[in-house]
Amino acid sequence: MKASSPKSTAKFLIGQNSGQIIVEYILLITISVAIATLLTTLLVGRGEGRSGIIINKWGQLLQIVAEDIGD
Repeated sequence: MKASSPKSTAKFLIGQNSGQIIVEYILLITISVAIATLLTTLLVGRGEGRSGIIINKWGQLLQIVAEDIGD
């Protein structure tokens, strides 16, 4: 019997696991997009009555500047 070389064994294992690698990659991309969407909505969303945190703080800052009395 001929023993298999380490290179051929590595190629066999990579070929066997390539489907799992693709599934894991797609899962990570999906999770990343979901988190990015959630953060964008919470931080800079401009929905009706549900503005993001940054938008709210920016509006408060503009209001403070507008109420400032000039010298």
